[in-house]
Amino acid sequence: MPTCTPVGMIWPVAWVLFAATVVWALIYDTMYAMVDREDDKKIGIKSTAILFGEVDLFVIAGLQLLMLATLVFIGLLIGMSFAILYFVRELSAHAR
Repeated sequence: MPTCTPVGMIWPVAWVLFAATVVWALIYDTMYAMVDREDDKKIGIKSTAILFGEVDLFVIAGLQLLMLATLVFIGLLIGMSFAILYFVRELSAHAR
């Protein structure tokens, strides 16, 4: 159903979707930076892999759980009921 949004108003679900996107980017960037951690230290680049140090895998796991919870919350905000739980469960099972 088409809707009209007043100028200057942002729906709450848009903020949650924005937060989910930021979390996803942080997960992806950290996983990517873990490969180049030693090179980054040599040339002085500050990455999330260096910031998280030895607990980077635990931080990534926590961020992934936060991402899945955010997806469920988005689904519930837009009225998908608990069918979203099935889809997020399947998504997370595929990632193993």
